[in-house]
Amino acid sequence: IWIESNRVSNSYLAEMSVLLLNQYLTISAPSLSIKRNLLLNHIAPQFIGYWQKQFAALEEKLKRDDIAMVFFTQAIEVDSKHLVVNISGELQTLIHEVRMPIKLVRYQLHFQLHSGRLWLTTIEEIKHE
Repeated sequence: IWIESNRVSNSYLAEMSVLLLNQYLTISAPSLSIKRNLLLNHIAPQFIGYWQKQFAALEEKLKRDDIAMVFFTQAIEVDSKHLVVNISGELQTLIHEVRMPIKLVRYQLHFQLHSGRLWLTTIEEIKHE
C-alpha cells in the first residue's frame, strides 16, 4: 500500500474506495451528520459544493421515508492509471423498519491525485443493462 505525488497503489485505491463507499451507503438519518463529515474530509475541494447538495437531498429522503441502508462489498475492480474503482455488492434497505429485497448494485468512484493526496470526486451508480 503506497501513495506518491503522482501514483497510487491498487491496494491503497481499493481500500480507500471501500471505506468511502461504505461511509456513503451504510447510513441512516441519525448517522448522516457523522458520515457526511467523514466523507467530506476526502472530497476534492472543487467538488465540495456538489457533495453538500447530494447530502442535503439524501438527508431529506432518509428523514422523510425513515430509510436506513447497509452496503456489503462483493467485488472490486481498480484502474489506478485512471483513478477509477468499480465496486459491486448488495444494498440492504429498510423503510420504516421494513426490510426491502436486497438489491445488487455497482458503483464507480472517481478520484484525483494532487501533491500526494488522494481526493474523491464522484460516486456514481452504474445501472444494470
